[in-house]
Amino acid sequence: MVVRIAAVVCALASAAPQAAASQASPRERQEQTTGQGGLGAGWTALEAGRYAAAVSAADAVLERRPHDHAAIVLKIKALASGEDINGALDTYVAWSAAHRQQDLHLLGIPAEAVLRRIGATGPEAAQRVAALEALASTGDKSAAEALAALGQSAGLEGQIAKARSGDPAAAAAVAKALAANPRNPDMIQRLGTVKAPAVEEELVRLLADSDPGTRATAADALARSGSETSAEPLLKALKDPDATVQQSAAVALAALGRPEGSELVDRMLQSNVPDLVLSVAEALPSDAGRWQAVVLPLLDTENPVDRLRAARLLGKNSPVEASRVLTAALADENVAIREEAARSLADIGTAEGSADWRRLLSDPSAWVRLEAARALWRQVTE
Repeated sequence: MVVRIAAVVCALASAAPQAAASQASPRERQEQTTGQGGLGAGWTALEAGRYAAAVSAADAVLERRPHDHAAIVLKIKALASGEDINGALDTYVAWSAAHRQQDLHLLGIPAEAVLRRIGATGPEAAQRVAALEALASTGDKSAAEALAALGQSAGLEGQIAKARSGDPAAAAAVAKALAANPRNPDMIQRLGTVKAPAVEEELVRLLADSDPGTRATAADALARSGSETSAEPLLKALKDPDATVQQSAAVALAALGRPEGSELVDRMLQSNVPDLVLSVAEALPSDAGRWQAVVLPLLDTENPVDRLRAARLLGKNSPVEASRVLTAALADENVAIREEAARSLADIGTAEGSADWRRLLSDPSAWVRLEAARALWRQVTE
């Protein structure tokens, strides 16, 4: 199927030649008619799954008119649809170099192909779920159906994804899984992405757990997914004997818009402890005026992960400063740093102009490819 983004780009590209046809010479009109016919045959071949024929049709037009945007759209789409994602990327790079510009909508075509490939064959369930969620979030029905069909095959990840989409049965299932394994901090944090009464009830219950680490992690999760229902238990947690639990409860209350614990939150922001500062800022993304001044210096902190956390937070309000950190991290030799940088791009929802997208979308790490594709896809579909 020809995706929406390719069709829109093609329509925009072909509008101008059609409007100018009446002013063209007979020879030019003949060339235009031949080229349009060739492209039509190319799109027909693409729809039929004859990808090589579609590429040949696009090449025939590009040989005569190297700047024909509709033809380059067809070629990149045909290559990407035929599973030659690297070929699609190389074609884009050559076109971009010749025209001395980036075209994020053209890049969106191989980005979509990367998401579809990972959604179908990603080595980890979490990767398959994330790729399908990215596609489904833009109205892709086939991706939404595939995500729903994952069911038990994707285990807890699949259930969490369904719960995030509003499935009450899935929310009850993940809450039950948490109740059976309450001292799993990774699971608690992941459930912080699910806004559902059943999950919130279980997280509130964990605020009374005998383990202070579990209590603090539950409060952290409620900072992202809690509602006014959790306010009263969080107020009690402000008086917890453990200082970390107190801090987490204060931040969660601030995320709910409650004034209680505000003094403790301000002390955390002024602590000069990067993790404390960043944790507060991450829980209060819409209150940048409260934390921006203390997060900005962390773009140059020693810890690379903290630098990227700061860049993610500042990406919207201080894009130039954040870009400097992200650009360096995207080219880092350490795969974990590249993965985190690409994830930051996806979370910010921006396609960093100076990034080497050819390299990122073909990175050996599936996580890097996934997050880079998510960043591009989010940018071109919003």
